[in-house]
Amino acid sequence: MNPKSRKGSTWKIVIIALAVAAVVPVFTLTLLYTFNVSPIYESRASVVMSPKYMNPLVIKDDIAIEDVLGVIRSDSLLNQVANRIKEEDRQTLMAAYKEEIKMSGPMTLEEVLDSHREAYIDPETNVLFVAYQHSDRIIAAKVANYFADETINYYVRTALDMRIRYIEDLRNRAEHRMGKVVEIREEMLRENAMDDPIYQADYKVNYDLYVDMAGNYNQAMVDIALITSPIMILDKASPSTVPVSPNISRNLALGAGIPLGVLALLAFILFGLCRPQKKTPPPLPGGSM
Repeated sequence: MNPKSRKGSTWKIVIIALAVAAVVPVFTLTLLYTFNVSPIYESRASVVMSPKYMNPLVIKDDIAIEDVLGVIRSDSLLNQVANRIKEEDRQTLMAAYKEEIKMSGPMTLEEVLDSHREAYIDPETNVLFVAYQHSDRIIAAKVANYFADETINYYVRTALDMRIRYIEDLRNRAEHRMGKVVEIREEMLRENAMDDPIYQADYKVNYDLYVDMAGNYNQAMVDIALITSPIMILDKASPSTVPVSPNISRNLALGAGIPLGVLALLAFILFGLCRPQKKTPPPLPGGSM
């Protein structure tokens, strides 16, 4: 056999052996990881601006869907969601992260909720999605819906607080005006000036103001029932049947592809180094003709 052919065959055998030695363990470890790690499920709810946004009792202040995104990501909303989780669900939720420990100790419920929630806006439809991931697909759906529900509740509570402050202000102003009416009437009686046009005009102005304020107060009390949120849930989250992690096809492709790619590069380099170099013949004595 030609020594050069024997040398080339030897390198081919070496490359094949290296390929097997590299691919098999990496691929095996990938298989073990992929099929033994707990699957992670993601559920998401969608939120849009409500058609009732034109209601005068809805908080306006130029609220945009981006503002809603900020509310969903806030610590205040996180605490509201944590308060809604019942003890049984809390245990299931935290069990998946019992081995995740920070420098300060085990993760709190709020930290777990924060680290596995996601909120984003679809730029084409302007729909806001709030998602949650967990190894328990039922828990994932529940928590995603809690985030969506509490976002709506946040805006309703804010509108209610504003309306209550408005009602309280009306009540104080009406009481003050009524006191002014009583004061004028007592002065008219004391001065025996019931027919005095100046007193009568002053009395009428203050009394009419009181009637208007009292009417606004009564209407505001009725309007509390009409308070609504500037956003609404488009679709509630439902338990997913397909995990988002692990990605089996991607993991298997990487488990085989990466070592093969590295070996292909190595083979290219080795074959280049081992390729025989052409020898340049020595020059003829006396120089070239």
